[in-house]
Amino acid sequence: MVQKIWIGPECLTCLATIAYEILQRSTDDPQMQIKGMRKTYEILSNYTITSLPTNIANKIYWMIQSLTQNVDPFKNIKIQSNKLAKKAINRIHGHVVEATSPESRFRRALAAAITGNLIDFGTAGHSIELKPEVLEQNYLQIYKEGFAIDYSAQLFAALKPGKEIVYIADNAGEVYFDQFLLRQMKNQSVKITLVVKGAPISNDATMDDVRDPIFNEVVNKIITTGIGAVGVSMTESSQEFMNYLQTADYIVAKGQSNFETLYYHHKELTKNPIFFIFRTKCLCIAKFLGQTVGKNIVLLKKT
Repeated sequence: MVQKIWIGPECLTCLATIAYEILQRSTDDPQMQIKGMRKTYEILSNYTITSLPTNIANKIYWMIQSLTQNVDPFKNIKIQSNKLAKKAINRIHGHVVEATSPESRFRRALAAAITGNLIDFGTAGHSIELKPEVLEQNYLQIYKEGFAIDYSAQLFAALKPGKEIVYIADNAGEVYFDQFLLRQMKNQSVKITLVVKGAPISNDATMDDVRDPIFNEVVNKIITTGIGAVGVSMTESSQEFMNYLQTADYIVAKGQSNFETLYYHHKELTKNPIFFIFRTKCLCIAKFLGQTVGKNIVLLKKT
């Protein structure tokens, strides 16, 4: 497999669309929205086929935050996502835990984690209906579909007592669905450090989204990346977070942005394996993996 996630013309269109949607959430001033779009096109004009889309996205997000002085335009949708996710996980709890073997419960927990990855407001062309009954049906469909790329058995086998796992969360709301997988991992006596963003960015989970006591039940520690950035920033992340990446036995990363950055920078970050768990929502990433949009991915990458 090619070791580079190439940017395509689709990425530029997607990023411009996302920028406009963020500006709409950030300000009602049309003049400021126009100014933000002009600055967005300036940022996009500097990138080539070798650029990493997450790096472009972060420059756009940070520019809009500075321009509008609105650091968290997704605050309300994150609150709503968490509220509805809590209701949805109660609806699927029985299906996950009724499985007769640890391996079967683990696969169902993975399906739940991927269901949570549908709660994404930062990918152009992707939409999600935030209703508990709809999320329940999404889960049952994902469980039925299975995993187009399936390293679930390898992930389950890696969960040896005492092993240290860094679990990098993705979005608000989604992280509630992750608790099924985190609990199944914790049951194998591994030590789990859950990582959320250090400041608001898109609808990504921050410390505000994991204050529910349920998270302290399923992980050993919660830390942040030290920065509000989509994916993992090589230059802006805290040293504490980077140290955890280097010393963990395994890394589990949720979502496409974490896949983009960690897949590309793997050798620079850690010598240890990374498991990626997400739903393909981007055509470029889907094509890179030899898949189509709407596929469930549990991928292992070794250095």
